[in-house]
Amino acid sequence: MDNIEISKLDMKSKDIIKENVEKIGNIFPNVIVESQNGKAIDFELLKQELSNQIVESNKERYQLTWSGKRKSGFSTNIPTTKTLRPLKEKSLDFDNTKNIYIEGDNLEALKILQESYLNKIKCIYIDPPYNTGRNLIYKNDYSKSVYDELKDSGQINEQNDKLTTNPVSNGRFHSDWLSMIYSRIKIARRLLSQDGVLICAIDENEVNTLGIILQEIFNTELYCISIIHNPRGIQGINFSFTHEYAYFVFKNSGKRIGNRKISDKEIDFRNLRDNGSQSLRTDAKNCFYPIIVEDNNIVGFGEVLTDLNIHPKQNEKINNQIYIYPIDKNGIERKWRYARQSIDEIKDMLKVNIKNNKYEILLGKNFGTYRTVWTDARYDSNEYGKKLLNNLVPNNPFDFPKSLNTVLDCIYAVVEKDKNAIILDFFSGSATTAHAIMELNASDNGKRKFIMVQYPEEGNKHYKTICDVAQTRIKNAGKKIKEETNADIDYGFRVYKIDSSNMKDIYYKPTQIQQNQLNMFEANIKQDRTQEDLLTQVILDLGLTLDLQIQEKNILENKVYFVDKNSLIACFDDKINIDIINEICKTNPQRIVFKESSFTSDKDKINIYEKIRKLSSKTQISII
Repeated sequence: MDNIEISKLDMKSKDIIKENVEKIGNIFPNVIVESQNGKAIDFELLKQELSNQIVESNKERYQLTWSGKRKSGFSTNIPTTKTLRPLKEKSLDFDNTKNIYIEGDNLEALKILQESYLNKIKCIYIDPPYNTGRNLIYKNDYSKSVYDELKDSGQINEQNDKLTTNPVSNGRFHSDWLSMIYSRIKIARRLLSQDGVLICAIDENEVNTLGIILQEIFNTELYCISIIHNPRGIQGINFSFTHEYAYFVFKNSGKRIGNRKISDKEIDFRNLRDNGSQSLRTDAKNCFYPIIVEDNNIVGFGEVLTDLNIHPKQNEKINNQIYIYPIDKNGIERKWRYARQSIDEIKDMLKVNIKNNKYEILLGKNFGTYRTVWTDARYDSNEYGKKLLNNLVPNNPFDFPKSLNTVLDCIYAVVEKDKNAIILDFFSGSATTAHAIMELNASDNGKRKFIMVQYPEEGNKHYKTICDVAQTRIKNAGKKIKEETNADIDYGFRVYKIDSSNMKDIYYKPTQIQQNQLNMFEANIKQDRTQEDLLTQVILDLGLTLDLQIQEKNILENKVYFVDKNSLIACFDDKINIDIINEICKTNPQRIVFKESSFTSDKDKINIYEKIRKLSSKTQISII
């Protein structure tokens, strides 16, 4: 077996710490030291390597810190052995849909997803608990992830509850909330594509601290808009609160979000020609050029007229096209408000105005962009949130669901032009985000996909958990959209739940097993796990996405799974007929996975490997 290249899958999430240590070691090998747990970083040496002067520790700097921050940040790098198990009975069109709904702790979910969705999420929209003193927040021991440790430390009870209220009287009121959100956003950033945007809704309780956290994690531009989502207001002692906020955070700076289509009534037009002080042609030579109009539409922009001795005619006509220069009614040559190199970026904000046979170019001040404050009634959380949800899911337990339009407009700003975008919401609540994605797809025949994550909090007498409420909403909203639009879009979703690994402890900690215990582990897979459970964990371990098509075939009495045609082929039967390899290899599979216990001897394993190598030499072979 020494020359047989069969890899064993880790069956746990990516070890970010190990990967980062290796990357740093490649650049600065002198900072790598040996520790009890293997290679580690000498951070004092690393600080010195990254500075051109002597580094002094404990320097004061601008930052936000709190009790538990270090643990919270450290927790994001700890791998998890948790996995996802499919719940086909709760899903809708499981075999064909590309939408995902995950029930469970969102920190674990983000860790599980990070290998498969690294740099692939275009938009993350979250509406976390607002830390009002009444809302439920996650209570985690950030340095531990094993169930028994959490239970022993009192972080979860016999019912596996990991949520608790965060009363204002708690001495760590802000710290607990900050630790919760900090760890999740750190991992979320890894999932965003290079042009991705995080949208985070928040209210006045943590809007300032959240802004500092986002700035620290992303180190890029932040945009904060104010939304009046409840015109009636929440009465306070001195003021009534009617606003909440939404941060738009770009993974990389310099990006522009899309446009929201608004009516002409909302647009404040002004002349693109500058009429103020320092508005003459000579004040900005790059701003004197023709805007070309044909059939009352802007069709292009001419080159800058740099020769000050050339004086074009006002509204000059050349070959049925009007060349409009920034010349006022008195014949004075002025300048446009935007230079030639910038005008293309705002062309959608311009329109032609004809008055007394004279052409003017108007600039829409608010055209296609988001107002700083949204005051439209469509963002009313009562009318377009609670009432709408009640119509779709009677007797639901949600008191203050988001307005559908609030979520839809936020997401639309990011993914308007990307009809194949993936949108993630890991505080999905009543699944307003999933509803919004379907509405958006129906409007433009898009193929955008959603991933919803929600902890199965207790529901009410009508719904066991709020996940049941959300899934009912998605189904009923989809029916309603289809009835109204007949749009040919994806209305389904695959449901998964977070659970412990499919593998027994021997798989992860073989050195801790005594010799007389080995008979217990002839098979390293837990007895209550199905082949679909194993397939899901293998898909995630290999970094494949959960939306890939899965085809099940029976070949010579063996059940064989084909994922994304030939990206992955897996067979988890207890006994494998070697002749199935002939059929499998016809597809030139990229990867084949078997159970180790499927082979009665090393000889069987070698025979199958040799046959695969002969028929499909580039195929990678793995076992679990």
